[in-house]
Amino acid sequence: MKKENGHKRKNPIYGNCGVFSPDGHLMFRCTDKRINWYLSRNLATIYNNNPNDIILTFTPKGLGSNGDNYGLKEKKNICVVCGLDSLEEITKHHIVPLIYRKHFSLHIKSRAPHDIVPICIEHHYEYERAFALVLKRELAEQYNAPLEKIKSEDAKYLIGVKAAYVLVLNEDKIPADRVEILKERIREALEKKHITNADIRNLAKVDPKECYSQIDSHGKIVMDSIGNLQTFVEMGRQHLIDSMEPMFMPEYCDVNILVLTHSRHSSHGAFSVQEGKELTRLGRYVTVYLYCLTVPKSH
Repeated sequence: MKKENGHKRKNPIYGNCGVFSPDGHLMFRCTDKRINWYLSRNLATIYNNNPNDIILTFTPKGLGSNGDNYGLKEKKNICVVCGLDSLEEITKHHIVPLIYRKHFSLHIKSRAPHDIVPICIEHHYEYERAFALVLKRELAEQYNAPLEKIKSEDAKYLIGVKAAYVLVLNEDKIPADRVEILKERIREALEKKHITNADIRNLAKVDPKECYSQIDSHGKIVMDSIGNLQTFVEMGRQHLIDSMEPMFMPEYCDVNILVLTHSRHSSHGAFSVQEGKELTRLGRYVTVYLYCLTVPKSH
């Protein structure tokens, strides 16, 4: 099965080029584009005659992912389910769906390599249609977060807004029984047994588009409701494994890897969604620090 939009993947999902410190420690792996960035700025040279590895020409302020077996291990760009190695038929699969992931803090979203795996398009569609949708429906019921755009109480309010708008413009042209139906919708929207003409006029002034923009999505409701982000992500990882039984997951892949640090967690390793969001400010400083690691010291 080829990509339906006709675009073929050109770049691998996993970059297996190695970046070494001046004393020969493997710091991290990246794409050849990043390798060329270092070489073009004379920040590194080819290491051990291997065009995929470079050694820095300056002393960094840290050793990156050194010691992280998962981060440093070369990974195959094959479907983790069936092992298909045709790059044009491989897609980047986010274990945590976008509707939830987009509500993570930037600091966490930008540091989740463990939760991105290659899956062929056929198995990606199978998972999304046969398993992921079922999980979303379960979460929708558990957290009162309907997959539709709005919840029932929000729908009632919007219906009332539209009913009020119709009455203000056309009440004299609408049959009496229809007017009563519209007024009943307004009473339900305002949660009032008796409504006045002023109630109707004020409700008619509400902009429906503004209402929609204020309504929380399914993903936001779920993420605001869960108490522990680590547990939620582990659930997503395990769900993929239980549903698709992948036979080609990368070595050192672990359901219990910490969301933030990508190391196995202890009983003290869990944190809430709110705590994760509060790390965003810290993340900005970390980003600056990581950038400094790539810049040679001035003399």
